[in-house]
Amino acid sequence: MKAQTTKEIKHLKSKLIPLLVKEQILPRLEDDIAEYASDYLGKLTYPYDTDNQKDEKEITKALEMLIEAIENEVISQIKKKQ
Repeated sequence: MKAQTTKEIKHLKSKLIPLLVKEQILPRLEDDIAEYASDYLGKLTYPYDTDNQKDEKEITKALEMLIEAIENEVISQIKKKQ
């Protein structure tokens, strides 16, 4: 590899790739995870009354737990690929 190419790759790794991940990849991933979690949770919580504050708190807690579980699994599988 030419020295210029190596220098460009180092620049990409240190500056541009972190920005790309932060501004484009993570927001899309977070949206996808939230959508999958919401769809799944909606099927599980159908009989709950979302106008009832107690039920709403339980649904929110369950959604947070589901999102966290999906995020952990994504991280785990990414690490396995390395």
